[in-house]
Amino acid sequence: MAPRRRRRAAARALAGAQPVPPSGGTVEVDRIWGLPERLHQPEGLVVTGDWDVLVATDHQQLRDNLFLLDGLGP
Repeated sequence: MAPRRRRRAAARALAGAQPVPPSGGTVEVDRIWGLPERLHQPEGLVVTGDWDVLVATDHQQLRDNLFLLDGLGP
């Protein structure tokens, strides 16, 4: 298992990739987007058919925890 610090770093970015071939293999990453620092503890991700990207965060306190990210279209 990777150290916790490394897992957190991996959760701070989104990658756009080509589809996986039916036969398997590797894919090419087209683009990488970093998440805004204000999104503490990103936990969930939804990408809609219109390329709206929603990120859920995990907070100890009761407050807004679902954010719409702009500028991530294809």
